[in-house]
Amino acid sequence: MSLKIIFRITLLSLFFTVAIFAQKINIETRLKALEKKVDSLEFLIKKNNISKDDRSNKPTNIGVSPSRDVQQSKNDLFTLESWSYSVTSDNISSYYAIKLKLKNDYEKGIKLIDATVQFYDLLDSRLFGIKIGPDIIIPAKQLVEENGSYSINQFINEENRMKTMNKEDVKAVLNVKKIVFDDNSIINLDK
Repeated sequence: MSLKIIFRITLLSLFFTVAIFAQKINIETRLKALEKKVDSLEFLIKKNNISKDDRSNKPTNIGVSPSRDVQQSKNDLFTLESWSYSVTSDNISSYYAIKLKLKNDYEKGIKLIDATVQFYDLLDSRLFGIKIGPDIIIPAKQLVEENGSYSINQFINEENRMKTMNKEDVKAVLNVKKIVFDDNSIINLDK
């Protein structure tokens, strides 16, 4: 064989070796990225304390509040009066900065609560949900503002939708499970 043919064969085999190695690295990189996404989803589910049942729940029309973009659960004495949001970003990810105005119409102050706010589009497709901080203090017959943020997972389409939606096209549904009052009496609304 001539030197030229040997050189071409060597060059061709080197090319295939590099291509196979690059493909292996690409697969490993993609697998690691997928594992990170799964870990992120698991973390968000745990962080927001969302069970499988909560993710499939549809909003109810019980106790609609004065604002048409807010719906209540079974409780008319603890209500979500209004809400707003904005989208903020840093170098790594985007967040919804969320403000909730919560009203306690009970005769007693609230010192602990187990409640969530779920966000839906007008077709009742769930966008995402947040847990209200359990240690919220709301005096009797008072309105308080609760501020928080929700990290948007760029790989979950439902979570990204609200970035481009008008607020009037989003419904916020308050779901209250339990309330502990300042006299340590408890009301269980999750029946």
